Order: sequence, then C-alpha cells, then structure tokens
Amino acid sequence: MEGYEQEDIQALMMIDKTIESLELRKKQKLYEWYQRTFATHVVYSDEGVRTAGIRPEQFMLEINEIERSIDKRIKICEIKDKYWKQFLETLESHERAYFFKKYKYGKKITNPRLDQLAYEELEEIEQAIEFHFTDKKVQAKKPIIIQGNFKQNMANILNVLESR
Repeated sequence: MEGYEQEDIQALMMIDKTIESLELRKKQKLYEWYQRTFATHVVYSDEGVRTAGIRPEQFMLEINEIERSIDKRIKICEIKDKYWKQFLETLESHERAYFFKKYKYGKKITNPRLDQLAYEELEEIEQAIEFHFTDKKVQAKKPIIIQGNFKQNMANILNVLESR
C-alpha cells in the first residue's frame, strides 16, 4: 500500500479531531472578521490623499464565503466519518482493532488483506462524496439517443441545443 493511502486511512481514523479543528477555525475566522474596524482611514495613492473604508456588502460576502467553504469541508468530513464507521462496524473485533492499532496508535503491524479492503472502502467513500456534491441537474440529464435515422438524430441534437 502506498504511503499516501496510509495517510488517508490515518486521517479517517482521526477525523473527529479534524472536524473539531475546522469548527475552531471557523469560530476564529469569524472572530477575526468581526474584530476588524469599520472606521475610515487615509490612503495615499497616485490619485492623491483620500479616505477609504470597508464596504459592508463586500465584508458580508467575504464572511459568507469563508463560512460556506469551512461548512462544506466539515460536511465532507462528517460524511467520511459516517461511512468509515459503517465500514468498521462490518468488521470483526480483531480486524477493527488492527485499524486502531496501526493507523491511530502507529504500531508497526501489517495485514495486506485488511489494508486492501480499507483502500477499496476509501475509494468508495471518495466516490460517494463526489456524487453527493455533484450538481443534481447534471446527474439528471437525459442522454441523447442516436439511432440510424439521420433526421431524428438532428432533431434530438437541436432539441438539446435549444433547451440550453
């Protein structure tokens, strides 16, 4: 198993800490943003001396963007945690103990079968997250059916182009 795969499994075993740190980071960012001053200040530029201040609408957009990006990362971690715990529940207790010993506590033990099983589960989790965050409209698009009839094919293609 490659090193990056082991790191990914280690990250899954400690994802609770990742979620906590993201929550803390979100609070810190919001605190930093709200501690900024809204007072105007003097700016020297090619245009001369002028006053400048924070634009409230820009300020709110930046706060919302930060909040949304951190919330999305938290949601991804929660989904990973949910699926990983479901995977661990399907294993026998000694197999579960292997993952805790190796990936959480750092013991130098090897079980290629379980490592491969974990890697396959990791790939499935990544696919589930990708599917979850893909635009639903893109997923629901009906495919164009191309058959032997040229006129019908052109009509199908034109209908698709007109609908865009």
